[in-house]
Amino acid sequence: LTQTTAAPEKQERNIVYVVKLPAEYGSVYEKAKEICSAHHGGVQVYFLVNGKYYLHDKTVADSEAFVSEMYGLVGVDGLEIKERKR
Repeated sequence: LTQTTAAPEKQERNIVYVVKLPAEYGSVYEKAKEICSAHHGGVQVYFLVNGKYYLHDKTVADSEAFVSEMYGLVGVDGLEIKERKR
């Protein structure tokens, strides 16, 4: 019998979030900013639009809640969790 435990929601991972927005991103971008504002933390967020990266002015929490809300907005393929470059 093996026991598994859920990883605690701590800001220990050295990551960034990349939110891929569609070319016509207006309303999606506004909602993405609202989600970011609701999840304060220390992880940088980049928006990817038409092949260009834009750093969001707010950082967010490294949390399942943020990830699931963003998945709901942009889909599983629309959010990338990347190792942060040192």
